[in-house]
Amino acid sequence: MSLDDLVNPVTRLEDTGIAQPNFGIPLVVASLPSAVVTAWGPDLLRKYTSAAAAIADGLTATTRAGKLVAACFAQTPKPTEVWVGRRQTSQTQVITLVPPNTTAGFVYTGKVSGATSGTWTYTVAAAPNNTVPIIVAEIVDAINALAVTGCTAAAVGTPATHLTCTSTADLVLDYTNMSTALTVTDSTVDPSSATDLAAITAVDNGWYFLVTDCGSQAANEAVAAWCESAGRHQFIAQAADSACLTSATATNQCHTLNALSYYRTSVWWNQDISANLAPAITGSRATATPGSDTWHLKNLSGVMPSDQLSATQIGYLKAKCANYYITTGDKGRTRNGWVVGGEYCDVVRFLDWTDATMQIDCVNALAVAEKVPNTDEGRQVIANAIALTLEKGRKNGGWKTSPAPAAVMPKDTDATSFDAATRTLTGVSWSATLANAIHAVNPINGYVSN
Repeated sequence: MSLDDLVNPVTRLEDTGIAQPNFGIPLVVASLPSAVVTAWGPDLLRKYTSAAAAIADGLTATTRAGKLVAACFAQTPKPTEVWVGRRQTSQTQVITLVPPNTTAGFVYTGKVSGATSGTWTYTVAAAPNNTVPIIVAEIVDAINALAVTGCTAAAVGTPATHLTCTSTADLVLDYTNMSTALTVTDSTVDPSSATDLAAITAVDNGWYFLVTDCGSQAANEAVAAWCESAGRHQFIAQAADSACLTSATATNQCHTLNALSYYRTSVWWNQDISANLAPAITGSRATATPGSDTWHLKNLSGVMPSDQLSATQIGYLKAKCANYYITTGDKGRTRNGWVVGGEYCDVVRFLDWTDATMQIDCVNALAVAEKVPNTDEGRQVIANAIALTLEKGRKNGGWKTSPAPAAVMPKDTDATSFDAATRTLTGVSWSATLANAIHAVNPINGYVSN
């Protein structure tokens, strides 16, 4: 895909309607507690103007859906609305942990949170009791001793090589404060995300950003494929898999999504399996005027920076166009702001806005006139509508002033540019140069003299 692919749809002016997404509205797709499902009845989608409104509707701070909504609204400024779509297909969260460090005295730790929560620790014993199977068994016991509602840890393999933490159906727990030595994988099977998204979208397609409650490779790849096919939204995926921090292999989701060159999905790596980074950057960017912002170096509320990342690990993330959140200066800040295909998230949103706005401006030009004749003068009406959109984008900061954005119209003497049977004008185009954004300055040369 190229930048041109994102704006080529602007040539269509459907007579079936031109409903466009609201570029400031996030959609949260999540499994809901059974009591909330019962209360919602047949509803697949609800809209909230505050975190308090979502809590009053049953999406409390102990549910993953409630946490995602709260994280969106916690940003300054915050979105005017956050929509929640419920999954109809049940999911079973499975988190895989591998403890590779067998050094006596090494401390493994982590926290599991849901309706109840607790922190577990295990200190590796001296030889001969420092083998991986023994460490796995001890961590299993430590996690199960927490008695976190809905969470069961179990050793896997004979002898054990790793452990899994399995949640009861439709319960999505947080796994945070984990030792960096643990190899972590969200192994949750995709809960038919594409099917559920299609059903939610059929109710109302007026949202733009997409955040989900599952960060497994299977789920993120399924949602990314759906979003790319839908062609009018942007998926903000969160990943915590340790494999994303290793050499470029086809087995981790950052590598796989990058290889697909998707333009409508960005991956945000964070060490926590929780509802934090993805909804936070989404809530932060939802209020920005398309063309006026960048997603790089943004400070977010409620997100723990991944300051344990090494330069090598950051290099692997950057090589696959993944994003992360680390302390820069004295604050946590987002880094990069790429979609997995290598373009910037803000550019994709700005071009989507351009596509939508140009369709509306062109249709409005046709609608307000009693008739727009197929003459050079009539074609200028369309050129003026296109110029209006481009000027809006320039004022937003999205286009450079020089060279000036311009519409290109075929003359009415061009017999191939008009279909009289359908009264369709063809061969219309426009050009503009992105203003882009400065993300770094290097080098800065100084000269000192007496």
